[in-house]
Amino acid sequence: MTFQLASSTPLVGGVLGLSGLGVWLSGRREFVLRWLSFAAAAPVLLLAGATGRVGALVFACCIALVCCWEYARMTRLDPNTAGVLTASVLGAIALGFVHEAPPLPVLLVASVVVPVVCARTQDGLRQAALTAWGVAWLGGALAALPGHPSVLVPIAIAVSVGDVAAYFGGSIANRLACRWPVMGTRMSALSPNKTWLGAVTGAGAATTTLAVLGHVTVVATIAVTLGAIAGDLIESMAKRGSGVKDAGSWLPGFGGLLDRVDSLLGALLTLAVIA
Repeated sequence: MTFQLASSTPLVGGVLGLSGLGVWLSGRREFVLRWLSFAAAAPVLLLAGATGRVGALVFACCIALVCCWEYARMTRLDPNTAGVLTASVLGAIALGFVHEAPPLPVLLVASVVVPVVCARTQDGLRQAALTAWGVAWLGGALAALPGHPSVLVPIAIAVSVGDVAAYFGGSIANRLACRWPVMGTRMSALSPNKTWLGAVTGAGAATTTLAVLGHVTVVATIAVTLGAIAGDLIESMAKRGSGVKDAGSWLPGFGGLLDRVDSLLGALLTLAVIA
């Protein structure tokens, strides 16, 4: 883990330095806020990666607490159901720490406890379905961290670099679309601003980052490319279905933590499925 920290820190510092210069030259407030969020999160990520399974466990639990709250608020789960969701996700992470897979029947039963006990005749099915999906999505992704702590830093860095590259790739695509409309082809109606050129640019940057960190494997590459894109689209689907623009409003430049880690969750969920 120490070697991972030593090899990753210069890259993170270089990315922050170069991106900081670009942000300063752009003069855009949104970019400044995003850069500050990146700068604040970087030491936490490196520390979690350097402390092994325990660090990954604490990191996953902290993300889970915030993301469960944002997800419950976004989807309008009642407080009791939100509590069951959070407990189930934390339980899945704890099982991941001891190298055990969360028992699916238990998680499914947990998702219907509150609607059934409280006799939710109007929206019980909706509450149960949203809880089950939240547990599968958040719990399935974050439970992968304690069992695979060595992937935390390289996967997180690769996904972050890929997100930035995808943004700039999409911006270039929008400019070129005036002359060559095919360059601005949208990837999905779930995320109208996401273009195929941006997705390819982000995937290439993420894969290159894995190579620089010496962590290129078939599984990791699939996770930071296809998985990260899927994670972004999944959260977009959840937000559109809930009628909200962002999962939160407290994280400068992003909205909520769920808006920030959606691609990472998709990458981790893919890792959990195919690893």
